Amino acid sequence: MGVISQPVNQSNNVWPQTFTPSDHRAREQIEDETCIEFTPIVPTPQELLCPNGPSLRANKIKGPYTTLNEYATTHFRLLREDLVAPLRELVASVRREKERFDFSQSEDVYIGKQEVMKLVPGSLLCISNDYFDRSFVIARVSNLILCDDNHVEVSVAIFNEKEMSLIRKSNKRRIVAIESPTYFESVCHTLKQLQNIDRCTAYPMNSYIIFLEHNEFPPPYLKEQTCYDFTSLYKSEHDAGTTSNQNDFSKMKVLDMSPADKEALRTKLNLDESQFDAYYMGLSRQLAIIQGPPGTGKTLIGLLIVRTLVANNRAYGEKKPVIVLCYKNRVLDQFLEGVLNFTDKIVRFGGQCKSEMLERYVYQNGSSKRARQARVIGITITGAAKYYKTIKRLSPRIMIVEEAAEVLECHMYAALCEMIDHLILIGDHKQLRPIVTTNELSYKYKFDVSLFERLILNNFDYTTLSVQHRMSPFIAQLTRVAEIYTKFEDAENVKQHPLIEHLQQSLYFLNHNRFESEEVELKSKSNEFEAHFVVQLARYLVLKRIDESTITILTFYRAQKERIIQLMDKWPICKYEIGEGNKLTRFMVPLNVKVCTIDEFQGEESEIIIISFVRSNSEKRIGFLSNANRVCVALTRAKHALYAVGNFEMIAKCNDLWYKIIKHLKHGNYLGDWLPLKCSKSGFVKCIRSERQFANFNNSLKLETINCSN
Repeated sequence: MGVISQPVNQSNNVWPQTFTPSDHRAREQIEDETCIEFTPIVPTPQELLCPNGPSLRANKIKGPYTTLNEYATTHFRLLREDLVAPLRELVASVRREKERFDFSQSEDVYIGKQEVMKLVPGSLLCISNDYFDRSFVIARVSNLILCDDNHVEVSVAIFNEKEMSLIRKSNKRRIVAIESPTYFESVCHTLKQLQNIDRCTAYPMNSYIIFLEHNEFPPPYLKEQTCYDFTSLYKSEHDAGTTSNQNDFSKMKVLDMSPADKEALRTKLNLDESQFDAYYMGLSRQLAIIQGPPGTGKTLIGLLIVRTLVANNRAYGEKKPVIVLCYKNRVLDQFLEGVLNFTDKIVRFGGQCKSEMLERYVYQNGSSKRARQARVIGITITGAAKYYKTIKRLSPRIMIVEEAAEVLECHMYAALCEMIDHLILIGDHKQLRPIVTTNELSYKYKFDVSLFERLILNNFDYTTLSVQHRMSPFIAQLTRVAEIYTKFEDAENVKQHPLIEHLQQSLYFLNHNRFESEEVELKSKSNEFEAHFVVQLARYLVLKRIDESTITILTFYRAQKERIIQLMDKWPICKYEIGEGNKLTRFMVPLNVKVCTIDEFQGEESEIIIISFVRSNSEKRIGFLSNANRVCVALTRAKHALYAVGNFEMIAKCNDLWYKIIKHLKHGNYLGDWLPLKCSKSGFVKCIRSERQFANFNNSLKLETINCSN
């Protein structure tokens, strides 16, 4: 890897000058909560060499903040510490271990091997030629260049110009580099926006967010006499033309709907009662909080709200767009594809769009000319802080946030323009919380509590979607047993889900006692028995002619994911093809099912889910498995069938939640020490106890039915 350096444009105050250790006044400015506007966003060499971090205030999850300044300062410093702390620990490790630190040699520099390596534009690097003992440079990756000889040149922008000579190739000293585990590009714009908050401007949403005033006001633009036309929402033109004399859906007062009007509209829109309550709250409350458990139609309701607002934009301003924020690019793409069903006046900000349908609507420059013509603007949460000024010029009043419970509150607030006076939060605080790199900031400072969850913890009114349309009832029952969701009904469609023919049951947990392994390099866990077994189970299903695209393997640990992927390459599928003259040709193809960690699969679903739980040890430690939010995600991804492999006897003794679940599984004969396979034609059942037995059995399969003599 070659390194090309260039100085950062210091006129951009996102990259302020650093200070020296003797500059006590500058250090005090970082400590002083009243001076975050003077705090460098980029960590300085001096603070990275300091053994202790700054004093911090915890996120107030109960009770209001006293001032906007206290709120902004608290979240600024917590977010900045999440950037600085992991890098500080890495610097300390390199200084302590020096040559013993695990480096990967490249052409010019030695790159520290770390748990997560991005090395993409926007990453933050620390580069030194003395193992960070005295001086080093801090740089941002600005570009990656693939050269003719297949080596990569990394173009970096240097923040402390005086030390630029350090990154030039030296014959006398080894040059080393480490990368910040926190992606710098995703936090720098939010930090800058928190610095620039106008303390004198009364943001409309501050009364709710900062001072926790429990108002149930409508959006300011929605007057008592305001009428909406709901006829454009019907599924067909035939439905639109069959309005009764009692209900005129083309001119209905939003704030003065009678119960009969609401029921007629709910029926017309084909919504269940909880969906209509969420839909109506989204239209009629200045702050609407909508909880959507798995499979309950969160996106459906979000799209219906946007469609209604766009159809009635005279109420809030015909030239003012609705802003749609999402945490993930994939979710944003999916939502905007849904918006295209009722308007093509959209703009998708940012360069990470993967949807061909949206290509013509994407733009990445800072001009607002095209955006002024849009009725809907879609953008990721971190992108909203980056494009804040462009969005502000459009004077939007309405913001809808999908995945709101996965977003750090500081990112959410940094995206709010002072003109926003209608905020709709859609999410589920029972699923994954926002990602925080530094664990201490989560358990000690409550930094991973989202605005969505904090408002609910402070008894704000919210509505919950209660009918699930994803899981077979026996799978959904697990969440009720665990008391994750108490009011969780099954829609009629899930009662018709097909069972898996080639296993005796479509819900089964295989118990074992094989111990886990520690993967030091990845700082993660794996379990060899489970990895082999889940691969053989997936292989068996594919051999029985089940479509690979309907199967997903999940695990709680990244090292286990990597091991499962390795094993899939070792166990290909034998297939046959009939060619000319009815000649049968045998060939091998790799097993190709999706493998993800639980965290990666949030918001996804699959017909068949296979889970490897990994944890099995004499100390009875279950790690991630004790996290109720992760457990919720793991148990709610499957539509038709859920299979799991783990040391469930041990897990049940470690956690009350798991004790309830496993007690239920035992009672229903959904748990055992062997996996029952079933011949769909003869009804013959074969019991599989070990991964080797499973592999041998799979190797004997040539037809789509089990050989009953086995």
